[in-house]
Amino acid sequence: MDNVIDYIKWYKDRSFQEKPLTEVDNFILCKLAYLILEDVKLDKPRPFRDVVYEVMAKTGIQGTFYGREEIVTLAADSKRYGEMLLVKHEDVLDESISAQFSAMTFDLTDEIRFVAYRGTDDTMAGWKEDFMISFTETEAQKKALAYLEEAFDEKHQVIVAGHSKGANLALYASTHISDEYQKWIEQVYLNDGPGLCPEVCDKSCVSKIKDKATRYVPEYSIFGQLFEEHDIPQVIVKSTNEGVMQHDPTSWAVDHGHAFFSDGFDPGCVFINQVLNQWIESVNNTKRTSFVNDLFNAIDKAGIKTTSQVVAKGPFAIEKIMIELLALDKETVKTFMKLPITAALDKAPDEKKAKKIKEEIKKKDWLPYLGMILCSVVLFIIPEYILQTAISLALFAVIVFEVGVTIRHLYKAKWNLQEESARVYICLGMVGVYAMLLVKEDAIFLIGSAVIGVSFLAWAYRNAIAFRNLCERTEKKERRGEKIKLIAEISILIILGGFILVAPKDTLGWYMVFLGIVLLTDGIINLIMIFNRILTSRRTI
Repeated sequence: MDNVIDYIKWYKDRSFQEKPLTEVDNFILCKLAYLILEDVKLDKPRPFRDVVYEVMAKTGIQGTFYGREEIVTLAADSKRYGEMLLVKHEDVLDESISAQFSAMTFDLTDEIRFVAYRGTDDTMAGWKEDFMISFTETEAQKKALAYLEEAFDEKHQVIVAGHSKGANLALYASTHISDEYQKWIEQVYLNDGPGLCPEVCDKSCVSKIKDKATRYVPEYSIFGQLFEEHDIPQVIVKSTNEGVMQHDPTSWAVDHGHAFFSDGFDPGCVFINQVLNQWIESVNNTKRTSFVNDLFNAIDKAGIKTTSQVVAKGPFAIEKIMIELLALDKETVKTFMKLPITAALDKAPDEKKAKKIKEEIKKKDWLPYLGMILCSVVLFIIPEYILQTAISLALFAVIVFEVGVTIRHLYKAKWNLQEESARVYICLGMVGVYAMLLVKEDAIFLIGSAVIGVSFLAWAYRNAIAFRNLCERTEKKERRGEKIKLIAEISILIILGGFILVAPKDTLGWYMVFLGIVLLTDGIINLIMIFNRILTSRRTI
């Protein structure tokens, strides 16, 4: 397939007067807006070619081009793009308010002006602002509106466009501009960017531009499906790249001088978009705010300022970020964990229902410990083969649930196997794993050992945190019994957790007994402490 690079070569000798602007020119101009113009003065409109040559002499071609910087030099050397005038440029980065904004204004002819908003750059501030559009009006959106207001001169018809976050800025500016300027907006191009968050912006304003706006997205579109603007026509474009790399408009395919259209989305992105939409709908603005702030604070504490640093440092950067993420606020971690849960259950967890259950359990704080005692009794009396059968049935229930979810999605999609293929593959993979666990000897035992062993060690770690917090809050001799209990539990759990991870299969009966002993002991001790606390409070009254 041909792409936009080929398009530049085909039409390099034809000006915009000779060949009017097409949607492919829109792709190219929005990509050129990623060019970093460091120390370039624009006292008056300058041919784009001159600007590029100056940049090449001073700093070289810099920007988010994914190794395809040739698009800039080819455009500069052509008559079509080299002779257009760069009228204005603005580039703002303020990490203190998480603001990253950049835009360019091109005069294509004496009658047509093109305003191109840049998408997210390499900075974490820019990426944070991408997330922020889900819960607030951003500084970049406000700057985009002010920038567009200055583009009108009552001489040029204005075309407003952007890619990625730039598409969101183009949408925000063109829908929030004063009505007096609407007649000067000829076209709005939105290239694979998110729409307006309904909780933040009044989406009725989209009606102002719906008849002159078009959304262009690749077959594998994630960003372009967030807060999707259903009132604006959408066109799906083929790409020479795979997966999320299709987000780069340099890869978008061209056919006979126009975008190479596709009939539908890649199944992989359909599944991801379903999960993301359900997750976003389940998280209110307050939790979105906390989640984004905590997430990027963790990245900042890890010393990561740009995406290039993540790529350069590789696993070490990811390790640093993960360590900081583990220290996040509990509510933020819960918000993050809703994402995989939503993917597994095919719907976001019901927070109100979960909260109500937690409140009921808190009223009966003895109930979990009574459950632990009952579980220990069951572990003492049931034979090994019944435990293995129970695990197999539990796994079977999970498989049945996933098959049911898959069939329901296929039914909704009118049995479009291509559209739902990602979910079908996941389902088939789970069925395959289940079959392997049943057929392969010791497979269930190995997985069970890993789960229980790691759970014991995690339990010990949680108790260690509780012990430290208790010591910090109390004097050395206060609540001595509770401190001794925690130390004993930590020691036993570490020993048992390590033993279970390495124990051979013929010791299954033993570690069922060990698990029962731990649950029974912990349950009894905690029940005694609860009843002792109740008796003490009654005596005080």
